[in-house]
Amino acid sequence: MLKRLHILFVVATIFTSVAYGQTSITDLPYACQGSIESYWVKGNNGVSNFTWRVTDPKGNEVPASAIQFLNAGGDTVKINWNFPGMVGGVYTFHIVEKSGMCTGEEYTQDIQVNTPVLYVPISSFVNVKDNLIDLCSNGKFELEVEHKDSKRKFINELSKWSDLSSAFSVKRIVSEAGTYTVKVVDDLASCSFDTAKVVLHELPKVSLGDDISICNSLGATIQSTVDHGSYYSWFVDGAQSSATGSSFTIEKPGVVSLTVKDDYGCEGSDAVTVSGCDPRNIRIPAAFTPNDDGVNDEWYIPGIEYDWVLTKVGSNNVPLPKEGKMKVDNLKIEIFTRWGKRVYSLKSDRKAWDGKDESGSPLPVDSYHYLIRFEVNGEKIQLRGPVTILL
Repeated sequence: MLKRLHILFVVATIFTSVAYGQTSITDLPYACQGSIESYWVKGNNGVSNFTWRVTDPKGNEVPASAIQFLNAGGDTVKINWNFPGMVGGVYTFHIVEKSGMCTGEEYTQDIQVNTPVLYVPISSFVNVKDNLIDLCSNGKFELEVEHKDSKRKFINELSKWSDLSSAFSVKRIVSEAGTYTVKVVDDLASCSFDTAKVVLHELPKVSLGDDISICNSLGATIQSTVDHGSYYSWFVDGAQSSATGSSFTIEKPGVVSLTVKDDYGCEGSDAVTVSGCDPRNIRIPAAFTPNDDGVNDEWYIPGIEYDWVLTKVGSNNVPLPKEGKMKVDNLKIEIFTRWGKRVYSLKSDRKAWDGKDESGSPLPVDSYHYLIRFEVNGEKIQLRGPVTILL
């Protein structure tokens, strides 16, 4: 039985609106390296069996693994145009129809397969280096496909981004990690694939801690905590300083911010407000438990430095409080019972009240009253309030 077969080219999901026989596109059907496309023949379909071979421009057979039969009769196949040793040029389909004891003549059909070996790729991501994009997790990037020959035009109906179902555009915005593949076809039927890989990088996590107060002439040192990143930029009230390390010393109130950049240009930042100490707003504990359990056994004022530290300032050793403590002069603390009897006063050898009276005897659980006097920069401050002994 002799039959004349006709091979019909159906390129899955990509070429749907332009017929292959149009002379304005090409004289041969064609495919691009990297595509997976379906083809079928018209014969005594549903009855006959069809065998397929595909040969390359040198007459070598395409590996059988590249050809997938989609039905039992073999009238439809899917070909993966991407296999080892693939070259560009004219490939040939060889199809034979067989029905019962009858075998038809071999039918052949040529197809043009474009590869980068045959054609210089016409798709080029103009703003991507080595087809790799390092993108910060909060960033966006515009991919742009550009023909190397400015006289050529893309056929939008035949060109496609592999992950999009919308109409083709030479530009698109990406913000997620992944591999982005584009297939483009120009007005001379040249086609090419190109791929760009987007890698997302997390922003540096930067912490400067809580807002702080400057309570002495030394200022305060802010220590940053950063998970990654090597380039530090410190700012005070929006103005960049010359500091580039992981810590920063500020000598007056203001807003301190830090921006850290990593090798990919990703930035993370944090800011703290540095205020001056108000001696009237010193935190004074309202109660303590002098029961010798090692927890809250003594009453003291956290914001005042009791021990002066000799600190080198210029050529002199100056007594200054520790960092973060308020420098006060003429400090005097007195504790009274609710009836006005003084039971405790700060002495030079005492740094905190242990809940005992002047003679060293434990005082009972009760509410007491404190009177605190001191000077800050010549200003006399007096603070009053209750303190309770608990057990």
